Amino acid sequence: MCTLLLHISQAQTRLQTGIAVNMGTEDKPPHVEISLSTNNETVICAVMVFAEGIFEGETHVLHPKESEVTSRLDVALYPPRDVPVDIHIKALVGYEGSQHYHVFELTRQLPRFSMYAVLVERTQDVGSFLSFVINERLQRVSVIY
Repeated sequence: MCTLLLHISQAQTRLQTGIAVNMGTEDKPPHVEISLSTNNETVICAVMVFAEGIFEGETHVLHPKESEVTSRLDVALYPPRDVPVDIHIKALVGYEGSQHYHVFELTRQLPRFSMYAVLVERTQDVGSFLSFVINERLQRVSVIY
């Protein structure tokens, strides 16, 4: 059971985040995944994600069973295409078995085109192409492999 009491954990505890596109499976559609992890032996008890236009009611709470609590938690997001979204995250982090947790607060922005993934492998031969002129530096429009 998570108790919303503030406990000062180790000063070196950090909540690390990562954002990646998950291409989905037969059971789960493509989505953006936010990975949260701690850098030491602390665990993530619960995560609250606040984002406008992504969730019904604008809030999503992820609270794993006590037996499934670990130092890493992945949150699936299904944002609308081509719209940047501000995400506010509150995570309860503490020691396993503890009833006291530290609340970490983060704000991240999903990029405008976060629902797009780079194809590394061609599945079919491309028979056409597009040519255009753009007034931007190559580094701003090119994906480097």
